[in-house]
Amino acid sequence: MALCISAMAGSNTAEEVTGRFVVVEADESVVLRSVGSGQVFTLSNNPGVESTAVLDATLVPQQPLGLTHTVASIEAARTVPVRLSADPPSDPAQSAGASLAPGESAAPGHPDGGVLHVIGVAPDSAAARARALKEDDSLRVTAARHGLFTVELRWSESSGFVTVRYFHSDE
Repeated sequence: MALCISAMAGSNTAEEVTGRFVVVEADESVVLRSVGSGQVFTLSNNPGVESTAVLDATLVPQQPLGLTHTVASIEAARTVPVRLSADPPSDPAQSAGASLAPGESAAPGHPDGGVLHVIGVAPDSAAARARALKEDDSLRVTAARHGLFTVELRWSESSGFVTVRYFHSDE
């Protein structure tokens, strides 16, 4: 499971960390990655979070060494699902993707105001790349950083590109 909490500048004390983070790992203990700084925090116990969650929270280091943290408060919690879509890429994505070489990317605007990234890949590898991206925590980090709630992956196998669309709501 991935939880998203991001560390914001200006913690309440020198030891507390307040922000938004992504859960990188969640079982008995939890590993969080700060959306703002990329810093990694280990929680000594799981406060009931899942890998698709995003948290705005305050973490406090456990004494005496401060190597693990506990959650002092959760201001907001939500999930950020990442889904594969069988639908073809949108017209703006097709226009941007048609000219991309493998390894290149573009961020064309999208008519509904969501965020759209288009990534050039080798032809005939787009579906495999989309499946690999689905498991990448960086998509949830990007969604959380922009205050977005859903990530959708589409691809064009023949043209060789993958689109990553970030939605404002669970559309």
